[in-house]
Amino acid sequence: MKPRIPSCTILVATLLGGAPAQAGVMSKVLREAMEVIGKKFGRQVAEEGAERVGVRLTRLAAQHGDEVVATAFRKVGPRAGRLVEEAGDRGGLALGLLARHGEEAIPLIARSTALAKVARYGDQAAVAIMKHGTVGEQLVGQFAKEGAEALVKVTPRQGRRLAMMAAKGELKPELMQVISRYGDPACEFIWKHKGSLAVAAALTAFVTSPGPFLEGTQKLTAAVADATVKPLAVGVANNTNWTLLAIVGTAILIALGYLRGVLTGKLPLWPSVRPRT
Repeated sequence: MKPRIPSCTILVATLLGGAPAQAGVMSKVLREAMEVIGKKFGRQVAEEGAERVGVRLTRLAAQHGDEVVATAFRKVGPRAGRLVEEAGDRGGLALGLLARHGEEAIPLIARSTALAKVARYGDQAAVAIMKHGTVGEQLVGQFAKEGAEALVKVTPRQGRRLAMMAAKGELKPELMQVISRYGDPACEFIWKHKGSLAVAAALTAFVTSPGPFLEGTQKLTAAVADATVKPLAVGVANNTNWTLLAIVGTAILIALGYLRGVLTGKLPLWPSVRPRT
């Protein structure tokens, strides 16, 4: 026979009456949070023990503050206390994530590697990892802050595409910066043109001014051609011997002038040479 779960009224009374004896006088914020916990998470409170829940809540509040603890417990229930304790030295970080994101943050908190990345790169990394899961954790680890900023702006489908490109070495940090500005449209363009963007000239042209490419008013092929022709023309100009070219040009002009004189009869075909006396 299953144990009978006490009613919400009994749970609330137990929480409010039992915990202060163990942890001191409670603030109004904590007492209100306990009322919510008893009504919203009655089964969890009963399974864990009302007095134990109250003691854990007040102890964490003494360490981290009433507001953040009360908010986390109201959103997640009694297991918030266990999750924070299991996070060890990063318990304060875990508590803040639960308070801001509720149950969505639980899978992240359960992975120490993911929590470490959030500790390093901030709440945007948390949002990126919660949104993209292990793919998000991988890309944040590889591209740091730029990776987190980009992933926040794109859908999970685009995130998976980025992970595939990263695995093949096709995804550059500069491209992540563009994605962080333009979101899904930039990601879609990069995915379709990943071959062309492997060319340095195309990559430089795109990241320098992405707008025209995303709007369709400029093509990567034209940018590559332009970037190729200009250096070639400069190289030819720098390697030209202009003095020799001037001499050859002058000689050609003289020859053309003489030929014209021959054709008009003004000059002989072979100039006569008189012997000296």
